[in-house]
Amino acid sequence: MKARILVVDDQKDLRGQIVMALSDPRLTSEEYEVLQAGDVSEVKQLLNGPEVDVVLLDLILPGGDGFEVLSTIKKKWPDTEVILMTGQLDGEDKIAAAVEAVKRGAFHFLSKPFAWANLIVTVQRALEHKRAKEERRTLREELVASGGIRPVFKSAAMRAVIAMVEKIASSEVSVFITGETGTGKEVICNALHALTSTRKRTTYKSKIVQRSQGN
Repeated sequence: MKARILVVDDQKDLRGQIVMALSDPRLTSEEYEVLQAGDVSEVKQLLNGPEVDVVLLDLILPGGDGFEVLSTIKKKWPDTEVILMTGQLDGEDKIAAAVEAVKRGAFHFLSKPFAWANLIVTVQRALEHKRAKEERRTLREELVASGGIRPVFKSAAMRAVIAMVEKIASSEVSVFITGETGTGKEVICNALHALTSTRKRTTYKSKIVQRSQGN
């Protein structure tokens, strides 16, 4: 199934260029279904339709504020990754906008003009991130429902992790799982335990909190 990309920008020519870049075989081997919107009202209409995977969203839009649109998109489609774009801010204003975008759930912040290759790489990273989140949720649900693990993984990163888990599960080696909060450590731990053939693997879970100096 093709990933669905929504391009939101009031500049029709730029939207067309982005669409061309997303379909350029020299830049990407993936095929995308690309939708376009030129203002806030068009975005709201599209929000009533099928969910998209990634939104390329201009910060300055006719009829509304890009930050407000970002919040609306994340509320309606929480799994959709949003890449905010702007060419009208510099210096501290751009930094402040990037920080605000991340706070509101944006995946990334791009400054115009951008290299097309950089845009494509950012879109691909956003898609990979979305797929990984969906797979972690699927894994949690299947582990709760059946105590087993039979999800269909799409992202290369998760396929590699599960392949390693399956290999380790047949052994008796000790395993230490580490990673940032929200990356799925406990999910992988449960999967490893579920796949262990003897079911005698002892599991210890702990939470390490990193404190800044002076606290």
